[in-house]
Amino acid sequence: MRRRRIIVTAGVVAVVAALAWAAFVILGRGTSLADSELLGKPVPELALPQLEGADAVRLASPGVITVINFWAPWCVPCLGEHTMLNRAVDTYPADEVRFVAIAYQSHDAD
Repeated sequence: MRRRRIIVTAGVVAVVAALAWAAFVILGRGTSLADSELLGKPVPELALPQLEGADAVRLASPGVITVINFWAPWCVPCLGEHTMLNRAVDTYPADEVRFVAIAYQSHDAD
């Protein structure tokens, strides 16, 4: 009975793996999923307030790459991503790449 359960489990894993591979092959074809009429167009004028009360962050800066990270302090995967992006800030010149973090449902204690 135990051997049969192992064989059935292995069969289910093999079927799921085959379906996942097939989905990857089918969905990964071509670049039509990445096509957008917004590609190559400038970022719209948008200014976001900073928590520290400094000047607003303007997202449209010609010649500057802006990485926007939406995260939440209670989101476990977000914390790792946020830490990684904080390390990346020191890797790129500030006049070429700007990092903007937007916290969701974050409340500071008063």
